[in-house]
Amino acid sequence: MIRTLTFYFFIIIIVTNIRGQWDILNEGGSFGTIDFINDDIGWIVGEGEFYKTEDGGDTWNKIFVVNDIAIARIDFLNESVGWAISYDDYILKSLDGGNTWFIQKQFTNYNMLAIQVVNDSTVYISAVANDYPKFLKTVDGGINWTTITRNEYNREYQLMWFQDIDNGFFIGSEDGGVQSVVLRTNDGGTTFNEEIIFQDKYIFDIQTLNDSTAYFLCRESGGPKKLCYTNDTLNNKTILTTNFDFIYSFYCLDEATVFAVVRDSTLGFIKSTDGGITWHSRRPVPFHYGFWPSSWFKYDLLFKNNNIGYIAGEGFGGSFLSKTIDGGSAWYIQKFGIPTSDIFFIDRNKGFVCGGKSAFGPLGPIAGHILVTEDGGNSWIESGSYGNIAKVFFVDSLIGYTISHGGGGWWKNDYIHKTTDGGISWEVKNEGSAGDIVFRDAQLGWHIGWYHDTTAIVETTDGGDNWESIWEKPSYGETSSLRALYDIEGTLWAVGDSGLILHSVNPDSFKKIYGVTSLNLYNVFFSDGQHGWICAGDSLSKIFKTNDGGQSWYVLPLIGYNINDMVFKDSLNGWGVGNDVNEKGLIIETNDGGVNWNVEVNNLSDPLTTIYFKDGFCWAAGENGLILRTEYGTSWIDQNTGDIFPSKYALKQNYPNPFNPLTTIEFDLPKAEFVTLKVYNILGEEIKTLVNNKLQAGNHTFEFDGSILASGIYLYKIKAGNWQDVKKMILIK
Repeated sequence: MIRTLTFYFFIIIIVTNIRGQWDILNEGGSFGTIDFINDDIGWIVGEGEFYKTEDGGDTWNKIFVVNDIAIARIDFLNESVGWAISYDDYILKSLDGGNTWFIQKQFTNYNMLAIQVVNDSTVYISAVANDYPKFLKTVDGGINWTTITRNEYNREYQLMWFQDIDNGFFIGSEDGGVQSVVLRTNDGGTTFNEEIIFQDKYIFDIQTLNDSTAYFLCRESGGPKKLCYTNDTLNNKTILTTNFDFIYSFYCLDEATVFAVVRDSTLGFIKSTDGGITWHSRRPVPFHYGFWPSSWFKYDLLFKNNNIGYIAGEGFGGSFLSKTIDGGSAWYIQKFGIPTSDIFFIDRNKGFVCGGKSAFGPLGPIAGHILVTEDGGNSWIESGSYGNIAKVFFVDSLIGYTISHGGGGWWKNDYIHKTTDGGISWEVKNEGSAGDIVFRDAQLGWHIGWYHDTTAIVETTDGGDNWESIWEKPSYGETSSLRALYDIEGTLWAVGDSGLILHSVNPDSFKKIYGVTSLNLYNVFFSDGQHGWICAGDSLSKIFKTNDGGQSWYVLPLIGYNINDMVFKDSLNGWGVGNDVNEKGLIIETNDGGVNWNVEVNNLSDPLTTIYFKDGFCWAAGENGLILRTEYGTSWIDQNTGDIFPSKYALKQNYPNPFNPLTTIEFDLPKAEFVTLKVYNILGEEIKTLVNNKLQAGNHTFEFDGSILASGIYLYKIKAGNWQDVKKMILIK
C-alpha cells in the first residue's frame, strides 16, 4: 500500500506542474508589534494576524492560529515556548516556536490586555471583565490559574513589569487616562501597594533594561507623547523629549542607545547615543503621511543591534514592515498592505506599483503610495506618497507619469505627477480630472478626464507641461465616463461607460463605434494592430474581441468571473485577473485568444486588480498589497554580457524516449538555483542522483545511463528553489 501511494504522489506532480508557476512576492497584512528572541527568530503580531521569521527577518511567514483566534499579544520564553492572549477570552501556548498553538485556558467576557512570561512555570496576565480589572497568574505552566479581581471600576492595567516571580508591578490608568497608577507587589500579587505616579499623564509603553532602569512614553491629557527615563523603578522620572510634537515608538538597545519615530513638522527616525539627552541621524520613515493627525497611525520599532532594525506601521493608507541594515540611514520595505491600482515595469527588473484608499468611506481623507523595485518585485522602496495613486505609466527608464486622486486631502481633485529621474522625485504637471494616461513618446501623450461637464480626451505635445482637450462627449451633463486608454501602432483607443468605444482616425479626430454593447467597459488591450480585447460588466465579466483592427467586435464565451484587467503576450496567449463570487483572487489564462480560459491560480487572499507583461515576465497585483509574478516566454538577454537565458523554468522530455541504455535529460533555469535531479522507479524508490549542486541560469543537459536497469517506466524529478517538476521515461532493452 505504501508503494502505491508513492506512485500516485509522482503522478500528482506531473498533473499540477502543467500550469504556470506563479510566485507570491508580497501578501499584505497587519503589522503591529515586533519581537525577536535571538538574531534569527522573531514574530510580528498585528490586528489578529501572526507572522514568524527564522532568517533574521529576511522572510516572514504567516501563521494560522487554531480556530482563527486573533492573537493580540505574545511573549516567548525561548525559541520553542511561547504564550499568547487573544483580544478576548483566550490564553494560548506554543511549544514549537509559534508554528502551532493550542488553547491553554478560556474565559468568558474577558478583555485581555497584557502578558508576561517570567519563567517556564510562571505567567502573569492583565485583563478586564465587566469593567473591573483582573490579574491572572499561573505557577505550573498554565495548568491552573489564580484570578485576582480588583474593586476598581473602569480602570485598566495595560502594562506590567516583573523582575522575578514575586517582584513587579502593573501600570494602569483611571478616569479615562487622567492619571497613571502603579500597583507594586513583592509577593507575586497576593498584596499590592498602590501609587499614583503621574497626575494628568498616562503611561502607555515601557521598555525595561534591568531591575530598576526603564524608558517609557507618557502623555498629558490632550497633549503630545513624551519619552521618559527612570533608574529607580519609577520612583523618579526624567522627561527626555520636549521638542517633538509626537513620539510614536521607541526602542532602547542599551541604556545609552535609543531609537525613536517622532513627528514635529515632518515624520522621521531619530537616534540618541547619550540616553536621550541629544538626538541625531534623522531620516525619513517609509509610508509617511502628510499632515494627517498623529493618532491615526501606529508604528512599532525594534533594533537587534546598532545596524539592523525594523519599523512596522499601520494607518488608513495601509500597513508596512521595513528593515534597515545601516542603522536607519535607509529603509527597505519587506512587506506592505495597500490596495494596489496599477503596476508597470520598465524592464524585467525595474517596476512600479501604486495604490491607496480613502479613510472612513468615499468622503474621508485619501492616502496612497507609489513603490519602486529594482529586482523584479522581490523588494520595494517608497517612491512617492500623495493621494490615491491610480495609474502609473513610464515612457522610458527616467520619464514617468502618475495619476492620483485626492492629493492628500478631503478635496477630490486629480493630479498628474511627472518624474524625470526614474521616480526619485515627482512634480505636479496638471490638476483637474483624470482617469487613465498613456504616452507615445517623451512629448506626445493623452489622458482621459472630465472637462466642461462632460468626459474628454486631453492631449499634451510637450511632455505634460500643457494639456488641451481634443475630444469631448457631445452630450453635456451626462454622467458616463471614459475609463481606459490604449495606444497601439499609431491608433489611440478609449472605452468607457454605456458601451462607449472610440478610436483615433487622425491625431485630433476620433470615431465612435456603435452597437457592440451597452455595458460599462473597464479596460482595453491590443496585442497588435489587428487583435484587441475589451472587458465589460459590473459583476461577472464579458470580453469582446476584434480580429480586424476594431472594424468588428464579437463577444467571447462567458468566463464566470469578475475580471478587472487583462494582458496578452501575443494574439493567442494572455491572462486575466480578478476574483470569484466569494471575492477570492484568481488568475486565468488563455492560449487561443480568449475563446477558452483556464484558471491558473485561485483562492487568493484578495482580489487582483491589475496585470502587466514585460520581457517574458508577468506581474499581477491586487488588494492589500498582493503581488504575484510568473516567468513566461522563450528567453531574456543579459544587458551586460549579451548572453541569452531562458525566462522560465522548464523540464523537457528526455531524448531519445524510449531509450536503450543512454538518454539525455534537459532543463532550463532562468536564474542560478540549487538543483537536485533524481531518477526513481515506478514504485517511487530513488535510483540515481544526477544533480545535487548549484547551477547557473541557462540550459542544462545531463546524460542518464540505464545499463544496469531492467526494462520499464522510470521517473525523473527536478527541484530548483520553489519550483519542481517530474516526467516519465521508458527504458526498453
